[in-house]
Amino acid sequence: MPIRNLITKHPFFKELSKDHMEFFEECAYTAHYPAGRYLFHEGTESNRFFYITKGKVALEFNIPGRQMVSYETVPKEHIVGWSWLMPPHSWVFDGRAVREVDVVCFDGEKIRQEAEKDHELGFHLYRYFAKLMTRRILSSRMQLMDIYAKQEGSEYL
Repeated sequence: MPIRNLITKHPFFKELSKDHMEFFEECAYTAHYPAGRYLFHEGTESNRFFYITKGKVALEFNIPGRQMVSYETVPKEHIVGWSWLMPPHSWVFDGRAVREVDVVCFDGEKIRQEAEKDHELGFHLYRYFAKLMTRRILSSRMQLMDIYAKQEGSEYL
């Protein structure tokens, strides 16, 4: 299936001009991840983002001395990944396929370079991804509050 047909349902792509949509199609490829496989790991280079077309991706982080904590599960027809946009371009959490996942991957480096030249595209990117970052940060904050609230005598309360 052509990439355009896979992504046109999402509000981010619906708002793109024809030229910008063609550019995003040139920056994209599809990928498949079996259940349990990681799409990315915290601290590694982030140079892409994903539009989920099938399955779910768990966003996780490590709490030292404890196991990995999943703070959000992102379903199909949503975008995962904003670390590619902000220096130092390193993932700030892990992303794991909860079930079999199909994604459209976008080349973040190429998109950043184009956004530097095309300020309309840059504005669209930063406006959308700022909302995404805010939502994900609030979600992780709520998860941490829940984790530490369950610990009696926690110094974080």
